[in-house]
Amino acid sequence: MARKKLYEKLSFDWTDDSIRLFVSPTPLSKSLPYFIQEVGDFKTFYPYYTERTNLKSYQLIYTLQGEGRLEYLGKQFTILPGHLFLIDCTINHRYFTPKGKTWDFLWIHFWGSQAKTYFQELMRGGYQILSVTNRFQIESYLRRVLSLNQKRLIGCDVMSSHLIDTILTECLLHVLASNPPSLTMPKDIANVISDIEEHYREPISLDLLANRHGISKFYLAHKFKANTRTTINEFLISTRIANAKKLLQSTDLTVTQITYEIGMNNVTHFINQFKNREGITPLAYRKVWRSGTKKDYGYAHIIK
Repeated sequence: MARKKLYEKLSFDWTDDSIRLFVSPTPLSKSLPYFIQEVGDFKTFYPYYTERTNLKSYQLIYTLQGEGRLEYLGKQFTILPGHLFLIDCTINHRYFTPKGKTWDFLWIHFWGSQAKTYFQELMRGGYQILSVTNRFQIESYLRRVLSLNQKRLIGCDVMSSHLIDTILTECLLHVLASNPPSLTMPKDIANVISDIEEHYREPISLDLLANRHGISKFYLAHKFKANTRTTINEFLISTRIANAKKLLQSTDLTVTQITYEIGMNNVTHFINQFKNREGITPLAYRKVWRSGTKKDYGYAHIIK
């Protein structure tokens, strides 16, 4: 099957201090849940525009000041300060600065093994422009991604993947909060989730949870997967890994100590599970947070 041809047109109507950074993905970055393709900080003015289709990428744009327009999925959206939108760049789209306006925004192009899944989850209730409540937090995350890829410090790819995951999670939480009637978790499943999050250090099984909450294990397994899109075992492991990351960042506990602290009793199994989810070992993850040593992880190009 022939690959669809990329179509892209844009004007260069942005200020001299605007930044457009192209990042060459490395084998390491491509193995992570997300990796950066481009990142930038634009201060645009009329008649700036970008129009494209068939680009294998997702793009996230967060507006700092001014006003923009987005044409996507047959609709036109007005974009204001604090607005964030995410688009699938394989689908035809156009965004631009209206006449008489300026538009300042931070943006990233990204891809990765988890990108499509997260995008589909965000679009589950229909396409929408998000109005960010904690503007400083989102802006700081995006500026951190930009800074990391400008400096290309050791661990840049891992940290960028982590930050994209954090931003997308914030977006998903916003969507869930905005659509409570259709996305409300059944009380019995919510209770099981709370149980796991509180007792993840202890031995937990499907049978134990079913008995503790007085429901059939077959009902529990089915309803849990239907409402969370993951199994109880996967949710338990993810909860343990999330807490392991906190301990790696904030303590000097050994990997063995952390293994038992989060309720796992096999160090090798913990390391393998951690690497499967984060792309690196626990010790390498800790070094990413503590190291400032430069290392060549590919190249980055800045257009100003």
